[in-house]
Amino acid sequence: YISADVSGKIKKLAVVEGQWVEKGTFLIGLARDRYLAAVESAVANVSAAQANAALVHENLKRTKSEFERSKDLLATGNESKAAFEAKQAEHLVEVARYKAAQDQVTQAAAALKQARDDLSKTTIYAPMAGTISALNKESGEIALGSQFQKDVILVIGDLTQMEAQVNVDENDVGSVAIGQKAEILVDALPNR
Repeated sequence: YISADVSGKIKKLAVVEGQWVEKGTFLIGLARDRYLAAVESAVANVSAAQANAALVHENLKRTKSEFERSKDLLATGNESKAAFEAKQAEHLVEVARYKAAQDQVTQAAAALKQARDDLSKTTIYAPMAGTISALNKESGEIALGSQFQKDVILVIGDLTQMEAQVNVDENDVGSVAIGQKAEILVDALPNR
């Protein structure tokens, strides 16, 4: 069963019922505009988070330098304890801000990774070789993406071996034998 992991309008349906496809064959293209915009936004967020982290890092270096200088001045008696403690507190605040800025970069990078993953899921390829045995959607329809409830777009099956469940009249059961040949007609394989 082939269904979408993300929701979108089916822009291109590249197969027809009864068609044989190889593994990796392009099957379905969903509308990508929304997902492209999400990737562009996520790229901008990563860039902004990195710029903020760089700015906070520069402030951290400045406060560390001032704190170290104040420590030396305090040791020689040329700095008051209050001024030293103020510089120490300012440095500790910048250490925490830098950690938070680094976490924001990590968070923005994860959101970008998710956006790129969603974008990649707008193109669906055949996971196996087989015959398109059912086509439940048409181009222009909406595919509802979900990991929990499948909105089946099409079905690919390996029809080289099949098992058929058939009703046999009780009067005919006596003439059925193991290994006996039978003809089966399948809508997905016309004239075969």
